[in-house]
Amino acid sequence: SCQTINVYGITHPISVAYDFKLKNGTIGKTVNIVEDEDVTIIILFLQQKDTCSLFISYSGETLELLDAMKEFKTKKVNPLIALTSIGDNTFSKLADTWLPISTKEKAI
Repeated sequence: SCQTINVYGITHPISVAYDFKLKNGTIGKTVNIVEDEDVTIIILFLQQKDTCSLFISYSGETLELLDAMKEFKTKKVNPLIALTSIGDNTFSKLADTWLPISTKEKAI
């Protein structure tokens, strides 16, 4: 139901967000990709009600994003979605919705 999706991530995992942005554009959704951890906190205070936050982390423990995700959870920014590896990790616990991805380490 969100009109805008802000995607947060760093390094390699954020590369999948560019394809996600392109595909969502075809259905009229706006996707903003945020790779700068300092900008993440600023967006927290500017985020509108029709916006959701998607945090991407391979490990689910990316320190550069973890503080921001905790802040989003405290401020009750809705909804908070995590795209991260299968297994027990902080991102999956903080998120309202967890989208698990298979990892090479856990696929064996």
